[in-house]
Amino acid sequence: MWRFAVARTFLRALSASIIITVFEIERERLETHFGNFAYWALFLLLAAISLGADTVGDFLLENLRWLRLLVLADEDIEGAWLDFAVEKATGNIVNYAWVTITYRQGHFRFDGIAWYVPDNRLLRWEARQTAYSEGVLYYRYTIAPPGWFSRTEHGAGAVEFKRSSGRRRFDQYAGQFIDEYSRGCMDFGLRAPRELELRALSDESKLALVREFADRQLPVVRVSLGLGTMR
Repeated sequence: MWRFAVARTFLRALSASIIITVFEIERERLETHFGNFAYWALFLLLAAISLGADTVGDFLLENLRWLRLLVLADEDIEGAWLDFAVEKATGNIVNYAWVTITYRQGHFRFDGIAWYVPDNRLLRWEARQTAYSEGVLYYRYTIAPPGWFSRTEHGAGAVEFKRSSGRRRFDQYAGQFIDEYSRGCMDFGLRAPRELELRALSDESKLALVREFADRQLPVVRVSLGLGTMR
């Protein structure tokens, strides 16, 4: 995304500025000991920065959460989210999910657990192929029951992150996805409170929290689909 590209450019310029500053401070001593070779060394260092700064920048962004927070600011989306999906045609809940968004290998990714309502089964859900831009996350996902030999299902979708009134950073999202049966679903998410995110909750406790969120939102969702009235 463009904010990370700007951060890499800034890190490259900062590194080059530091080397040039040090060179200017120590120029007389370097010229005394190395002559014209000192200028060649400076050129080689700056060339190395130009070639390697993106790699260094990616490493820092990948491993320093506070740096990503600084770069993303109010567009930060990492953390735990309560999520539920509704089939467009019926307004019925398809699944409840506890989703964690992390940044790995240059991309955001979803990982989580989901309770698939039609079959009453627990699934592992993940999206490793993603693209994020201007508050919208596009993704392709896989979902399967726990276990090595489980059948994996696939789908694709997108969610748009939003802020509640008075909130500084994104705290909710809404979007759509299509599963491999070409069934269209609407997807809704709410950022999990920080104290819950830090607690070691069981899968059952996580999904119970998601159900509470979904039960509050479902009447509004059904009205928006023209499938019911609010009580």
